[in-house]
Amino acid sequence: MKIAQLVGRPPPHLEDIGSKIPWNEPGFSRRMLREHLSQEHDKASRRLERIAEHVRALHERWLGGRPSRVLDLGCGPGLYTAELARHGHACVGIDFSPASIEYAREQAQEGGLDCRYVEADLLAEDSPLEGEGPFDLAMMLFGELDTFRDADASAILRAAGQTLYPGGAFLAEVQTEAFVRQTGAAAPSFHALPTGLFSDDPYLCLTDAGWSEIDRAAIERFTVLTDGAEPAVYLSTSFARSEADHARLFAEAGFASPRRHAAFGDDVAPEPGLVVLHARREEPAP
Repeated sequence: MKIAQLVGRPPPHLEDIGSKIPWNEPGFSRRMLREHLSQEHDKASRRLERIAEHVRALHERWLGGRPSRVLDLGCGPGLYTAELARHGHACVGIDFSPASIEYAREQAQEGGLDCRYVEADLLAEDSPLEGEGPFDLAMMLFGELDTFRDADASAILRAAGQTLYPGGAFLAEVQTEAFVRQTGAAAPSFHALPTGLFSDDPYLCLTDAGWSEIDRAAIERFTVLTDGAEPAVYLSTSFARSEADHARLFAEAGFASPRRHAAFGDDVAPEPGLVVLHARREEPAP
């Protein structure tokens, strides 16, 4: 690919040639773990101090300060589940990244924590949630639910709901509609690194974004250039959902209308572009 081709490209679209970010590829997974564990930023996982603040709120506000069983979907290296286990909860975490799951398992074993981790794709034909539970709470944090199309997000919610005790709840940290639209309108940028998330070798990453009004989706495109190799292109998508859209997804999956909260707790600072939804599983009529 020549520079003129890069400069003249149209904005990214959902059907562009390229690949989604390869969360499960071993090299990428290892580099992603490094970003998860970094205490210099909150881009992959939050810093440990912030996680501890969130978990205190989860423990006190959403779990009533009592030992509970918790399912974490997209758990990464188990930073939330490990902290919840230190508060007396039993946790199961599921993630697509082999390096993150390996790290989470090692930390649980070394710390004697009541945590079990499953390396799996939430959208696999044989659902990794089959036979799991029952749980008091299932959760999906950091806006991950909105990276899935409606049908897939609904399927994840439905499968998670089937693992809950009657009256159990799903807690989702979702992206606001305005934030996703803003992401799709972001100006192009670039950065150069000696090593980083996209390569162990020095690379230049060009980032641009597009907005699909039909799909109501923001598409970020990362074009990675390294010496002697064709550019690699990765796409990341988020779907802009209104309060009504989120309520519909939860209703389709058998949950009551979710309650919307600015943050995990009254004493926890809100984060730009994110809100917390808490929905209880609907109990079947007698």
